[in-house]
Amino acid sequence: MFGGVFNTCYVKRIMEYTASGSTGSGGYSTHASLDDGEMDWDYIETMMNSEVIGYRIDWLKKFWFPVDFMDCWSVYLLDKDEKTVIVLDPTETDVMDEMKIKHESHAKKFQRRFCSLFNNYFGNGLVETDGWKFLYPLVAQHEPCSREDSGVYITHYYTDFTGLYLRSTLSQDQIDGLRAKLAYEIVTMKGNKGDVPEFAYDMIID
Repeated sequence: MFGGVFNTCYVKRIMEYTASGSTGSGGYSTHASLDDGEMDWDYIETMMNSEVIGYRIDWLKKFWFPVDFMDCWSVYLLDKDEKTVIVLDPTETDVMDEMKIKHESHAKKFQRRFCSLFNNYFGNGLVETDGWKFLYPLVAQHEPCSREDSGVYITHYYTDFTGLYLRSTLSQDQIDGLRAKLAYEIVTMKGNKGDVPEFAYDMIID
């Protein structure tokens, strides 16, 4: 089974950028995240509570994390049973190994922090911390996108990444269309159990 641990910083960045109505840097905010590349681990811990999210994440196999690192969005896909971390960065897809150079140290730190938090919450030894593999499967599979479009592109990864390859790539028109679709869907989520920040609706309505 697959589960996503929601990152409200991701919603904030997408909504701020959408509200700007621009494909330039005008709506690109560096204030949406904590320290560069850091998740809100206190928030993630609350999402481990089955009473909060409605199911037990310790029964899940894979976890999808949107990660704000070096002014762009990437994805870390952790498989706790296979002990693998798949790193997807839509801005670093050329063949020169920039994705690995950029992310390897940070992804290892991230994986160890998640395993430690998981074991502290559900019981020591449930997830092994050592011996993980780090994979970068999307190198050379599509042209790099801009930092400003990275948040939109990783939502495309969510639907079209098979675990080995990307079923389709996005043109700029498709990226712009997906951004508008995301804005609509986030607004219509209001009232659901998921925690979407109040400012997200206000920015779109305004």
